[in-house]
Amino acid sequence: MLKVQANDPAAVPIYNRYHPLHLALTLSYSKWKSAGGRREGETLNVNQLLDAALLQLEDWDVDIQVVYKKTTLS
Repeated sequence: MLKVQANDPAAVPIYNRYHPLHLALTLSYSKWKSAGGRREGETLNVNQLLDAALLQLEDWDVDIQVVYKKTTLS
């Protein structure tokens, strides 16, 4: 990795142009990374809702088969 000396006059304009971008990208990455926990929690919640819906669907299917047998077409 290239180490830039603070007293190097050629590096000052490059540093001044890059540093604000670096700070913005670092902040953006930190926000994105911290939002990951929330997304994982939301995914877990959706999966739990789908599991619950599947159980309800199985109960509903049994109730429907009382009226309409599995081999009934209409």
